[in-house]
Amino acid sequence: MPLSRCTFVNLAVSLAGATLLVGPVAAQQAGTLEEVKKRGALRIGVTQAPPWFSKDARTGAWTGVGVSMGEAMAGALGVKLETVEVTWGTAIAALQANKIDLMAVMDATPERAQAVDFPKNPLLYYSLVVLA
Repeated sequence: MPLSRCTFVNLAVSLAGATLLVGPVAAQQAGTLEEVKKRGALRIGVTQAPPWFSKDARTGAWTGVGVSMGEAMAGALGVKLETVEVTWGTAIAALQANKIDLMAVMDATPERAQAVDFPKNPLLYYSLVVLA
């Protein structure tokens, strides 16, 4: 699939931002991008949270915005995509333990920012609504 210039720039910025998420782990290793290429796979954290991540109970396949971003990044890098099930509460620990390379659409809370570095500019904005 050919990438447009805009798509390539967006993927490059996203991947650069994703590599910042590994904070303490990156200091101990060669770097996330080098590790992904060496391994031949990009490992993304996934959790049941539509529309960001959805697991089909019948097939076990993951879909959603976060998975689509991971597929695009893996395709641009020429590696396969691996999904690793985590929870929002264990995603930072999974990053620190080098179980995943990134977790898309994770909010940069003050508590999480104490443990890992987040991109300075958000990847996307979304609204939350409560209908009562």
